[in-house]
Amino acid sequence: MSSKLKSLDEMIEIEYENEMNKQKVDCKKPKFPKNESTDSWMDMPANTLKHKKDINDQKGDLAKQAYSAYERKIRWLNPKDTEKEYQQYKQNDQLRQKIQSGYVSPEKIDCLQKQLARGKKEAQRFHRERKEKSFQRDYINVNNKKFNEHVNQAYDQYTSDIKDALEH
Repeated sequence: MSSKLKSLDEMIEIEYENEMNKQKVDCKKPKFPKNESTDSWMDMPANTLKHKKDINDQKGDLAKQAYSAYERKIRWLNPKDTEKEYQQYKQNDQLRQKIQSGYVSPEKIDCLQKQLARGKKEAQRFHRERKEKSFQRDYINVNNKKFNEHVNQAYDQYTSDIKDALEH
């Protein structure tokens, strides 16, 4: 009897292995047949033509292009003048004193107050007033609101008793 069980177990294992082999999928890329004669552009895959076009579009080194663009942007600056301006700005004591003391002119303060008042008016203009200010919302959406109404019809007397007991 044990020999029959072994043979059944072996058969089950063999059947399982066969099923697994059928389910295995070959993950390798499909191999395209190689055409020995490339007579026309249609024989080549499309991505090779695009790749060649992309390579031809890039002229020279990208770092060199970026550096030349930077040079074009700063060409109008005179290095001596910019150095002088930087030193003057760095040594400007009035600016440093104002920053350290936290000085702000009264005109700037008035301007800021006007801007804040204008912003409040704009916000109030777009603010929608609620119809019921003491409205208690106990639902998520319309379906939930309907469900809560049905529940209240059935159990409202009990919940009101419980609420009264908790409040007193």
